[in-house]
Amino acid sequence: MTPKPSTVRAVELDIDCKRYPQIDRILAYWRAKKGDRAFPSRADIDPLEFTRELPRVMMAEVTYDPLEFRYRVAGTGLFAMHGQELTGKLARQLDPPEFGALIHRHYAEVIERRVPILHLIELTVDYLATSYARIILPLSSDGRMIDRLMTCEAHEDNAHALQKFFAETKE
Repeated sequence: MTPKPSTVRAVELDIDCKRYPQIDRILAYWRAKKGDRAFPSRADIDPLEFTRELPRVMMAEVTYDPLEFRYRVAGTGLFAMHGQELTGKLARQLDPPEFGALIHRHYAEVIERRVPILHLIELTVDYLATSYARIILPLSSDGRMIDRLMTCEAHEDNAHALQKFFAETKE
C-alpha cells in the first residue's frame, strides 16, 4: 500500500479541562501517586489500579544524549488503533513520519517544562479528519531526572476513523 499524504497538528489544552473522563482519572491517579514530590516514580505506578484506562496507556523510557523515547508498554487499544505493535519502537519511528516527529516534540516539551501536558491531536488524510486527546505524564526514579513518560489517550467516538488514518498513512 502506498502511503497517502497526511496532515498532523496539535493544540495544547488546559490540563484540567474536564472534557475527557479517562484522562481526568489518570491525571488524578498520577497526582495522588506523586503526593508532595515533583513526580511519581515508575515503581509507584500499578496498572491494576487503572484497568479501565489501561488499553489506552503507553509507557516510554527516556534516554538522553540524544534525547529519545522508546515505548516499553503499549495498551491493546493502541495496538488496535495503530495496527501494529508499538512496544520497542522509538517515538520518531511512528507512522506517518510527521506524526512520529510531532509525538517526539511533545515528549521533549514535557522533559523541558517538567509538567504534564494535554494535547488535542488532529489528523487528516484525503477526505478523513479525526482527532484524539492525549496526556503525557512525567515519572522519575530519583525525583529529579525524568526517566519515563506515561501517556493516556481519549479517542471518544473516533476509534474507527483513527484506525483508518493510521492504516492509510503506513509506510
